[in-house]
Amino acid sequence: MYETIMDLPLFKGTGRDDVSAFLEKTDVQFQKYDSPRVIVSPGEPVRDVKFIISGRVNLIHESVQGLMVVQETLRRGHIIGAEFLYGLDTSYPYKAKVAGEASIMQFSKERYFSLLQTHPVYMLNYMNYLSVRAQRPRKALLSLDPASLGGRLAIWVATLTTPGSLEVTLKCSREQLGALAGVAAKEVDKALYALRDAGLVELGREKIQIVSRRRFLEEAPGIA
Repeated sequence: MYETIMDLPLFKGTGRDDVSAFLEKTDVQFQKYDSPRVIVSPGEPVRDVKFIISGRVNLIHESVQGLMVVQETLRRGHIIGAEFLYGLDTSYPYKAKVAGEASIMQFSKERYFSLLQTHPVYMLNYMNYLSVRAQRPRKALLSLDPASLGGRLAIWVATLTTPGSLEVTLKCSREQLGALAGVAAKEVDKALYALRDAGLVELGREKIQIVSRRRFLEEAPGIA
């Protein structure tokens, strides 16, 4: 358990003594799920820091009108909702659903605030975590070509999903995708087939499965 906690992003650089002190002073809860279940809903207040200890959790990002749904799968080591603990918006913007089985370690945001003041490494880890997510949308907008459909899809994927996440899927009809991107339906099909032929996506009925998130962000803007 010590090694597992020390390997979590917000605990990087801590030692066994630090973890012992944390466990002694913190009401840590371990939740084990053995079947699919929604554990977070959009609009729900973020009251805890949640770490995935084992298994997988799907994050489901849905546009307000429901025209586009982006789903990603998080695994061991990922955090759910840490960037929404404080600030103007402290509610979850997505749904989190256990994918089969998962174990979650969680503790209150009040306890985490106290933890940030006990050791500089905790504060540094959290600042780095927030910085990466704050800089991600800007980097995506400036580095990816929005002129192509592949570039626009890459911006959505880069902005909404988490580095290292698996099974990124976009659920949207061809008509809705064309409306969102400002592209004619014929051009949508042409672009999607080009992405498929490049081995970047698999196409289903109203579904686009990203084969590799990293490769998609690198190659999609230049293909379609």
